Amino acid sequence: MSYLIFRGHAFPPFVCLLFALTACLPALLLPGTVHAQRQLLVSFGTSPDSAQFGIPGWDALLLHQDCSVHARPDNDPNHAGISSHCPSLEGGGGYFGVQGSSAMDFAPPMRIIATVYNSSRGGDNVGARISFTDPDSPDPGDPGHIWRTMYSISPDQDVPFLPWVEGGHYIELEYYVTDASMLGVPNIPPSRGAHSLVNLSLVTENPAFICTKIEIDNQADLAPPSPPENVRAEAVAMTGNAGPTAVRITWSPAHDPGPDATGVRAYYIYRDGELYDHVPGRLAEHLGQEIEYHDILCRPGETHVYAVSALDRAPVGMWPAPRMEGSRHGNESALATAPAVTLPEFSAPGLVAPEDVAYLGAFLLPKGQDVADFEYASRGLAHSPGGNPNGGADELPGSLYVTTLHDQIAEIAIPRPVRADSPQALPRARYLQAPRDTFPAIYGGQSTPDGGGWKALGLVVFPAMGPVQELLYYCVGNSYGTDPNAPVLGAFSLDLASRFGPWHLGAPPPENVYPGLASTIAFRADQAWADQYLSGNSLILGNTYISGSGVPSNGPSLYATAPWADGPLPGEGGAVPSVELLRYGSGEDYDHWSLNSSWDEYGEGGAWLSVRGKSSVVVSTRINTGDLWYGYANGVDNCEFNIPAPEFGDHGVGATGWRPCLLFYSPQDLAAVAQGLMEPWQPKPYAALDLSPYSLRPDGMTQAGAVAYDADNQLLYFIEHNGEVGEWGEVNSLVHVFALRD
Repeated sequence: MSYLIFRGHAFPPFVCLLFALTACLPALLLPGTVHAQRQLLVSFGTSPDSAQFGIPGWDALLLHQDCSVHARPDNDPNHAGISSHCPSLEGGGGYFGVQGSSAMDFAPPMRIIATVYNSSRGGDNVGARISFTDPDSPDPGDPGHIWRTMYSISPDQDVPFLPWVEGGHYIELEYYVTDASMLGVPNIPPSRGAHSLVNLSLVTENPAFICTKIEIDNQADLAPPSPPENVRAEAVAMTGNAGPTAVRITWSPAHDPGPDATGVRAYYIYRDGELYDHVPGRLAEHLGQEIEYHDILCRPGETHVYAVSALDRAPVGMWPAPRMEGSRHGNESALATAPAVTLPEFSAPGLVAPEDVAYLGAFLLPKGQDVADFEYASRGLAHSPGGNPNGGADELPGSLYVTTLHDQIAEIAIPRPVRADSPQALPRARYLQAPRDTFPAIYGGQSTPDGGGWKALGLVVFPAMGPVQELLYYCVGNSYGTDPNAPVLGAFSLDLASRFGPWHLGAPPPENVYPGLASTIAFRADQAWADQYLSGNSLILGNTYISGSGVPSNGPSLYATAPWADGPLPGEGGAVPSVELLRYGSGEDYDHWSLNSSWDEYGEGGAWLSVRGKSSVVVSTRINTGDLWYGYANGVDNCEFNIPAPEFGDHGVGATGWRPCLLFYSPQDLAAVAQGLMEPWQPKPYAALDLSPYSLRPDGMTQAGAVAYDADNQLLYFIEHNGEVGEWGEVNSLVHVFALRD
């Protein structure tokens, strides 16, 4: 018996006759049909005999004998269908679908839609595969039968191929029939062609999921959104203490046309014709009728032309990355361009400008018996003014404390930096103190408090304060989910033989500042400034990125403290004072986000810069360029369950590119927060210094390492993650050196 499914309703055969010329013939599903509509392929019912089919000749039920069974969880016939569960098969296994006696032409803009019901009370994830050639279960050992990933096109689903479904709710999993122009995925052919079956397999261990029906639709979203309107660009001030230092681009929302439009997912920002950044769709919706983006990486006197496009959520192509120039995940609108804008000269007498930071060169970190000491090292960097008192003419004043790959701390001399075209031409630092394993004595044999991910660490050498000697202070945590009750701050003697602390920040738990907010940044603020605005709290702690549990922050966080405030240092597990200077919101609290905040924009340090009456606070971070996604580094998306699997690359946060930089904050803004005159999320960076041009890596710099500042000689040190690449591909981190000039 044939049923017609139209706008979610099933019509019996006598009604279907009324639609004979417009709804019941397979030919009317071909491209060019005027009216978008769905047609039933199969409704599974409560048994094989009760299955209903919608296309003449397509009436053979595909059903795994053991792993896919009919289910009717309650008295509602709309909940009946196929429950598939077979742990012995990859991904949950089983199959169910429909086969025709003759082939049908599948071509864009057709799509296949599977309705899945969660019959349980609790929510869970569900995914699915679809095949047009395999009448059996998915088998990775059978690459001749291709299976493709289905997805959920919804702004509420961060992982479209494995969406979350609440108990007692439906979800529609879709697959767009593709041609070559819609794919940017290697070794996955398009699905356009003549096929005689549609077979599905759920990817789940939960038998509560029931596929009730499979439909075919002749209208996928292949139309791009309209271009954004009213695009404007103007030079603006980012702080009340400076003139215009950035460009603000604004525009009105685009519209995605069509009855089955997927909606705008993001807006792309182009600068001088190159993809530059993006604004996520949810943030754009929050901003309303005037969407904005701020470019703080432009320099005084530069003229730029900005353009904006809109991208929808259609599962077409790949994410744009350097290896996929021109590819987009979705349909992209035409560009809407603003008139050119020129940034005026820097006007802020009391603030350091990025142009005040001059590059001197770089040097290599030591290689001892363990040649991998500084492989992947980028966190924990502190300048000691009194270090290396007997250094030679080929070394700079003082020493640096650095952290190795193995979470040890070492002290090194500082070679005079050299500007070179390759790491092999750079001088190599020597050890003053060999790497020492200091942290397990503090955290019961561990190198960090309880939590997950790699070590998060900040280091700073502080002079004697009252009765407290000169010490190397640290803040420490985990990159993912530090124990909220862990003490975050402590100190070592400069010979690394004695330890002090660790202490809680602000108060004992549970009133303490969450450790993740103060675990990668440690630097010394100007003492006179701290005395005037922060009651003398001149040790600044913070972080640039927090993931996992706790209280994530969409931007850098900064807190001031003074462990010596009450004279002698507190005992282990004590608390030290805390003054909040910078703290952005969590989750989708867009009003309290940092400027242009995105996932994985993190760094490993900060510093107070000062030169001839000018001062600024800088924070090391990396910003994404172009688009941003969670998935595979090479941009493959919506192919998670494909058989055969494409080349995926590393999994995690991916981007078109990364630009490590220093964000410049006004100390006056931070003082205003301490005094209660500004909210902690209101200060915004007024400028940024791009650090990527100084990398000697063949593939460029992608990480933002720790920084340290020599205030006596106005020298800034920045550690580049794996900046030294050897002849055989071996890596070691290196240090770049900058001088502040008036």
